[in-house]
Amino acid sequence: FFFIFTPFIAKYRYMYSARQVLLNKDDSNEALIQSRNMAFSGSLVHSGDGEVVVCHIGMNTEIGHIVTLTKEADTVMTPMRRELQRFITIISAIAICLGTIFFIISVATGKGAMTSLVFAIGIIVANVPEGLLPTVTMALTMASKRMSKNNALVKNLESVETLGSTTVICTDKTGTLTQNRISVHRIVTPNKVFAFGSGDAVPGSEIKHLRRIMALNNNATLNSSGGYSGDSTEAALLTCVRDMEDIEDLSGFTRISEKPFSSATKYMITVCSKADGSFEAYLKGAPEIVLSKCDKMRISGETVEMGDEGREWFRTTLTSMAGRGERCLGLAYRAVDVADEIEEEEYIFKGIVGMLDPPRPEVPEALLKVKGAGVRVFMLTGDFGLTAR
Repeated sequence: FFFIFTPFIAKYRYMYSARQVLLNKDDSNEALIQSRNMAFSGSLVHSGDGEVVVCHIGMNTEIGHIVTLTKEADTVMTPMRRELQRFITIISAIAICLGTIFFIISVATGKGAMTSLVFAIGIIVANVPEGLLPTVTMALTMASKRMSKNNALVKNLESVETLGSTTVICTDKTGTLTQNRISVHRIVTPNKVFAFGSGDAVPGSEIKHLRRIMALNNNATLNSSGGYSGDSTEAALLTCVRDMEDIEDLSGFTRISEKPFSSATKYMITVCSKADGSFEAYLKGAPEIVLSKCDKMRISGETVEMGDEGREWFRTTLTSMAGRGERCLGLAYRAVDVADEIEEEEYIFKGIVGMLDPPRPEVPEALLKVKGAGVRVFMLTGDFGLTAR
């Protein structure tokens, strides 16, 4: 089913693509796939209730269109299939030509037409490689068996040979080249660097606002068994906050509104009420995006104008951290007067969080083998360019 939500439930959160989004009746788009006030079959209601209008059912839904496309997809000719067809065409042409030639010679030498025809058919059949199919199948099966010993499951036998024709490999980074065990490595502010993982405790009181941004601008949750639910990057931030000393009680803060993170905006904003009744907005996202929304910065407990000197410090620090392979996030905050309005300008820049995801130990050897086989490797990632390198 394909649903459209009425304005009544636009204020509630709904789960879509395993991420919370805020629905708005005005968030429509000519391309239905980009309309945030629509939901697809399989969407999970996170909270709230409301009325829905069924727009399409069955194969007329967006999911149905995807199913139709998969059914209409053309079968791709594998390199082995192309070579076999070419080989069979050549052998068949040679066999037919030889059969025809020997038929003509046989008739010309006075043999009967029927005898000559039987002789020509025998010539043609004799040239057909009857053992080709079982030989190819056996070779591919043996190759699949060897690959299974290396934990590679082969569904289609022809794909075994296709691997031998590979010239380019495109691979994801997180969880593939890395261990997907991201953790906060350090936090850099304009006047101090806080290192984590070195064994030295970092007092939470010294980075009160940073810790507050990391905890309150966050949708991940930690459980008692050491696991988490939500985004791994946000879980790393939350783990860092939990491991600090002298962490002040955050129970007095209540989230009022939120602008969720998206790949298009590259930032997330939350507005929270404090125990004294005032409101603060917390900004987290790509460092360059966060910087563009800040006009001030916090240095040694004082708020000063960003200025050219501050922006130069930012560029130098970001380049240095990204050059070490750290995934960077910018953090900022500001006071707000109206809780329902999410401000996007005039933030106070607090610092940059650098996180590391250690590479898998077997990756270097695997890359050397792949390059030795003449295969080029490309890494696909949404990280900052220097971090990826």
